Amino acid sequence: MALAAGCGARASVQTKPPLAVNAATLYPLQLGAAWSYDVDGGDGQALLATARVLRVENGVAEVANGQALLRYRLLPEGLERADRGGFLLKPPFTLNASWSSAPTTTARIVAVDQPLTTAAGSFRACVVIEERNAASGQSVVTTYCPGVGPVRVVSEMEVRGRALRVIATLRGFATDAQ
Repeated sequence: MALAAGCGARASVQTKPPLAVNAATLYPLQLGAAWSYDVDGGDGQALLATARVLRVENGVAEVANGQALLRYRLLPEGLERADRGGFLLKPPFTLNASWSSAPTTTARIVAVDQPLTTAAGSFRACVVIEERNAASGQSVVTTYCPGVGPVRVVSEMEVRGRALRVIATLRGFATDAQ
């Protein structure tokens, strides 16, 4: 409960110049950072999802994301998925740059310098990355905004012969938490 209340506040509209676009600003993983999302599974039942940085130790950040515990390592080459290999974010952050993000999954930058407005505020200089799994066909398109992190995530997959589309949109965030 405290997490949802702690990151449900509306952020002010960005009026100052955006932060530099790099892996550390596109996903600020400081201890205590938290995000809340409105999740639409297409069934008319909106859900609340949260993510929070639980620990940062030896260069690895642990993020509780629903039932999952994800681990990331910030390296000069980008933000590595510490548990399964590949990179979540990898420079250069230019249109059509691509890299391996996980086994059988390729990430590609599909838009740069994008504005985006959600219930959490208005953001600019965002980078949109599509991850596509060659084996399953699953696609995840994530919009990362400097100083904030993931602001919008659109997942598309086929489940039992039916197309499924899930959209998570940032409701609130706190990246400077103590």
